[in-house]
Amino acid sequence: MTVKEMPARLCRICTQPVSNCTCGAVLCLWCLGPEDTATCTHCNGDGVSTPERVSVVPDEDAQAIREYLRANPGLQKEVYVREDADPLRGLCYPAAEAYYHVTDCRMDVYCLSWNDVSPDKSGTHWYLRDPDSAEFVDLGLPFEAGVTLPPFETGRRRGFITGDSPSKRAQQVLDDLQKQ
Repeated sequence: MTVKEMPARLCRICTQPVSNCTCGAVLCLWCLGPEDTATCTHCNGDGVSTPERVSVVPDEDAQAIREYLRANPGLQKEVYVREDADPLRGLCYPAAEAYYHVTDCRMDVYCLSWNDVSPDKSGTHWYLRDPDSAEFVDLGLPFEAGVTLPPFETGRRRGFITGDSPSKRAQQVLDDLQKQ
């Protein structure tokens, strides 16, 4: 039995699911409030903005991809396997890539190098950004209150390793989900 997660968005300030978020409107982080709001496109000149959200499960397709990857942890590369962690943490690449193809390749692709965050870290994290809403979409995050969110802005816009053709792992996800 699977847990119904959708739609699921996390507040980037308190990292709580949006339904539990009490942050409300906050001082605009771009113009820093009412003194300099005339030209701010983020708050439309109000000096306050709603906290940015990150989509973890934006729709039914994302839900299906997350369920499939949890049920098939063997798709993880050996270096990312951790017995004590949600398998999604090691499957961000095929999750992002499969969803990218499900959404007709309309999302922007981002890759975060953990070494850019801290010199003692290694590896990468893949996620998407919706070009219409500018909301980050990260199917590789567990949907739980207080989850540590990656510093999305540190990532760089990239293409997938296989370009616009799905990798073997993403193609397996897409093929198996199409059969269901």
